[in-house]
Amino acid sequence: MNKKIIINDVFENIDSRLIQEGVPITLRYIKATGEVSKYFDNIPVPLSSKNLLPNNDFGNQLTIWLSSWYDAKYGNNQQYDSDLGFFYQEIRGDLWRFRVPDFYGRCMFFIDTNLEICGANNETNILRMCPQLTQAYVNSLNENEMQQLASNFNLAVETLQILNTWKIKKVPLYKDFDADLKTISAQLGNHSSNYGQARWGYLQCAEKILKSWLLDAGYREEKLRKDFGHNIRKLLSEFNKCYIERVSITQIDDIACSAGARYGEGDFSKKDIIKAQEWLFNLVKSIGDAPRLAMR
Repeated sequence: MNKKIIINDVFENIDSRLIQEGVPITLRYIKATGEVSKYFDNIPVPLSSKNLLPNNDFGNQLTIWLSSWYDAKYGNNQQYDSDLGFFYQEIRGDLWRFRVPDFYGRCMFFIDTNLEICGANNETNILRMCPQLTQAYVNSLNENEMQQLASNFNLAVETLQILNTWKIKKVPLYKDFDADLKTISAQLGNHSSNYGQARWGYLQCAEKILKSWLLDAGYREEKLRKDFGHNIRKLLSEFNKCYIERVSITQIDDIACSAGARYGEGDFSKKDIIKAQEWLFNLVKSIGDAPRLAMR
């Protein structure tokens, strides 16, 4: 006997189950395609209605219906930020935020002043990573400015790949210093940028990174709070005692600041933000993917 199915009820039941399982909105559609496929005897259900399969009429139709259903229910809330992260570049007195895309295997990053040029599948035009840059502005950039941008972009890529490795390894405090980076972006992203708050954010991020690896080495949180507190110099020194990898204590003033920076104490500029960012990136680069414990 044929059974009549109301497809929207099927989608609603699947979505409700995914909600109960705690699947975030950004991942729910992808999960739902698999569930819909299982519901209909494992029929192929493409992930995108723009990439349908040949000789798969019903599966393709399910994709079209499911995609429309999720778009109607969640809209832009489904957008997923898959970038590795971001960095700031100072150009002619202004701070520009560049996104660093995630990629697999090798990707060649290049600079082409024609913003219409994207690159092939394994290529990325760096200038397109800052949507605020206009074609007229890009046309005015000189060779030195573009070389500096390329150099800083490469440093950012290396740094953010290391941070992503730490995320996968679930190093202690990762979520905490990742939250500091997001706070920095918020402080520099509004119309009245708070450079003091951003500078403090970079310092807090650096402190938590050092503490995370000390915790990973077996230190107790109570000891870290009691013996080191927020003293970045002591944390750097202790890390160097604990690990074979060495982090530099030079130019510590490029990131150091008092807690009062959050409330307007000190006069911080865009250049100070860039210095703090560079110091933090070099710290991450010095530690590397997996620092090695020193013999005790």
